[in-house]
Amino acid sequence: MNTPGWGGCGSLEQKSWSAPSDAAAGIGGWVRVAGAPADRSTYSWVSEAGLRWTGLVPGRARDALGAGRVLAIVRPALRQQVRDANAADGGARPAPDHEGVFEVAYQMQPGEHWVVTPDVQWVQHPGTTAATANATVAGLRLAWQ
Repeated sequence: MNTPGWGGCGSLEQKSWSAPSDAAAGIGGWVRVAGAPADRSTYSWVSEAGLRWTGLVPGRARDALGAGRVLAIVRPALRQQVRDANAADGGARPAPDHEGVFEVAYQMQPGEHWVVTPDVQWVQHPGTTAATANATVAGLRLAWQ
C-alpha cells in the first residue's frame, strides 16, 4: 500500500551586486536543494547553484549571462540493488551513481519582444551511470513576449 508522498526543497536567491549606473544590472546567485523519502524518489538529493550577470555588455541592460550546476545523487540502496542483482545472475549492469549538468547561457533581447538564448550544457553521467559517455548539448531558445 502506498502512503501519501511528500518531499522538501529549499531555495535561496540573492542579488549580491548592483551596477552603480543601473539598479537592474548586476550579479546574483541562487542555490536550491531538494529531497524526498526513499520510496518516492530515485535520488537521495538534488542540488542546483549558479550565478547570473545582468547588464554585462554595455548598452545591453536586459541581457544576462548565466552559469549553473545541477547535481542529482542516486540513493545508495538503489546502487546496491543493481550490484546485488549482478552478483545473483552474473550480470554486468552499470550501477547508477549520479548525474550532473554544467550549463552556460546568454539571454539577449535583440528587440522589444524577442528573447534569444543560446545555451551549452555538459552532462556528466547521462542516465546516472558512468557507462554512458558524457555529453555536450547546445541549444537555442527563441521566445516572443
